[in-house]
Amino acid sequence: MKLVKISDLSSKYHKESKPFIRITSHGTIWFSKCAIERLFLEDKSCIDIFQDKENTRDFYIRRGGDLVVHVTKNSYAFCGNQKTVLLMKKELGLDKDKNYSFLIATEPTQFNGEMFHAILTTKTY
Repeated sequence: MKLVKISDLSSKYHKESKPFIRITSHGTIWFSKCAIERLFLEDKSCIDIFQDKENTRDFYIRRGGDLVVHVTKNSYAFCGNQKTVLLMKKELGLDKDKNYSFLIATEPTQFNGEMFHAILTTKTY
């Protein structure tokens, strides 16, 4: 076992060890290195983002779909889709001109035989 005191961890290490996405004011969705690994994303992979119509603040991400993801050489990925980002911000009551980061659930949820990762929108990261 190797214990590390949380307050001694740099913020960069802490953020890189968590799967999260960042939605920007420019309509881009950025994925952390850990999120790329968790979602098995590669350059030119596709994703879809879903909203639960029963709980409109709940969003899910699934590999495969219409949104093309580009992975950079330093292992960060981005996907430009302003319409999706603006819809998410509107449904969550967020300022459209600011950037927000949200954790992605570490364990997928199964729905209709497909696997989805919840985007944890209850608080920004």
